Amino acid sequence: MPYDLTQELIDEYVDKLPGTSRRNAYGFPCYFVRERVFGLYDGHALVLKLDKPTGDDLLVQRVAQRFRHARDASGRMWVRVNPEKLQSEEVLETLIVHSYNFVLENPA
Repeated sequence: MPYDLTQELIDEYVDKLPGTSRRNAYGFPCYFVRERVFGLYDGHALVLKLDKPTGDDLLVQRVAQRFRHARDASGRMWVRVNPEKLQSEEVLETLIVHSYNFVLENPA
């Protein structure tokens, strides 16, 4: 597998968060907190579980697309965030933290 700077950056941000783990699931590197997925990297985009208002905002800004393999339910949605379309690496980190916190605060 080729060296991927985007995945390395995502891994670095995830590693700063307490109680996270990484492992392959669903055919992709996935990010877990309390054994629940809060994100995955498909080699091109970071898929994050977010509250509906945040996900909708990212869709309107055209920096994300709906992740079609997961349905929205109960105010949650999965979106594919294109890191290249974000204004900065800090925005990427903020979205990762937001997804992490959302999953911690909202039991399945």
